[in-house]
Amino acid sequence: RSEYDALKKQAKQGTGDLSLPKSNALIYAADYQTTIVDRQLLIKATISIRQFRQRLTIIDLPLSGLAVESAQLNQQPAMIARSASKTQMLQLFSQKSGEHQLVLQLSAPLNTVGSDQVSQFQLLPGVASQFKIELPEKQHLIVNELKVKPLDAAGKAVSYEFPIGGNGQVVLKLTEQSREQTNDSLIFARSG
Repeated sequence: RSEYDALKKQAKQGTGDLSLPKSNALIYAADYQTTIVDRQLLIKATISIRQFRQRLTIIDLPLSGLAVESAQLNQQPAMIARSASKTQMLQLFSQKSGEHQLVLQLSAPLNTVGSDQVSQFQLLPGVASQFKIELPEKQHLIVNELKVKPLDAAGKAVSYEFPIGGNGQVVLKLTEQSREQTNDSLIFARSG
């Protein structure tokens, strides 16, 4: 018994102040590859997850405004569901510890507003993410009311890439207008 206690004490000293996080899993990166088909966005979300303990874990994925077309965890069908709460949050069920890669095929409608196409949805908040999309050369991309500069133009398509972070809320606007419209006011004053 004394040998066991000595080994246990030595093991605790070897770990220092290192402790596992309170949650059992961590989403640490996401990559969104997007294409436009008919009147919708098709988004391939590749999400990197680290699970710390080998036990059944529910990982909340606060995605909204998106339909799930398919889900694979480590190239196998993933166990996913919507929560029973009012928010109907997407949830992933995972049982194995270690690194995991979740690939979700998602879709979002593109709505027509005047001559523009608009889509609004929620991606994973607080996760280091990149969003990539290709548009025809005459279209321009505005995200959350900011114009995004194209990454490169390859033939008849233009590639765009921008980071997602913070609250994860995305409002995409595809327009043929090359300039942003502003509603800035101009005030003239005279003193006297």
